[in-house]
Amino acid sequence: MAIIMESVMAVVTTINLHGFLERGAFLNSWSTTLMSGLPAGIVFSILMSIVIKPKLTAFWAKTA
Repeated sequence: MAIIMESVMAVVTTINLHGFLERGAFLNSWSTTLMSGLPAGIVFSILMSIVIKPKLTAFWAKTA
């Protein structure tokens, strides 16, 4: 799921920064954007599942 979401965000970012270029140039810019953004997305998803989700689960269990 992270790869799909990051791919969509990379397409939008590439279009915003470079516009619609030739197919080869667009794919090159898109792959560069994807490879630079994917590690940050993975770090955020790990942070959410390890740190944030348990705290939210405990909070929801306490209020119910």
